[in-house]
Amino acid sequence: MSTADATGRTADVAIRLPRSVRPGRYPLRARAKVGDETITSPQRRLRVRKAARWTTSKRQDGTWKGKASGLPVKFRVSGGGRTIRAGQFQLALLCPQAGTNPFTTQIADAPLTRAKIAPDGSFVFAAVVSKHASFVHGRIRGRRASGSASLSLGVCSGSARFAAKRS
Repeated sequence: MSTADATGRTADVAIRLPRSVRPGRYPLRARAKVGDETITSPQRRLRVRKAARWTTSKRQDGTWKGKASGLPVKFRVSGGGRTIRAGQFQLALLCPQAGTNPFTTQIADAPLTRAKIAPDGSFVFAAVVSKHASFVHGRIRGRRASGSASLSLGVCSGSARFAAKRS
């Protein structure tokens, strides 16, 4: 995962590499198309390492529960501490609207269908699931997990930090 800067604001960027990439150093450049214009970042060297020295194990397998800004978070770790499945991260979304009150709020789930856990315990999920643009990233350390979840649903969007414990 990396952080990008666009018009003075930062955003998290997830990169998924093909399985054919072997350990080593590789040049990486991000490219974004905005309308008719293509924006290319400066080149950056990426170090790819073989998965080793796992910090997670079957002790992390099971259901995890917690909160994100007071709203419930729930996900399941399986596969000997290597995979997160069935994640539900409830978030408060801010929705612009016409009328006297320019904004309303709504509660929605940021879905996390399946994410691999890296050897250091970190994970990232970015996808569009049932019209929900969901981005969740965090880290599992021992019996605690923390991170951030973001959701965009139509014109509504929201994000929150989360913390969870194995239940």
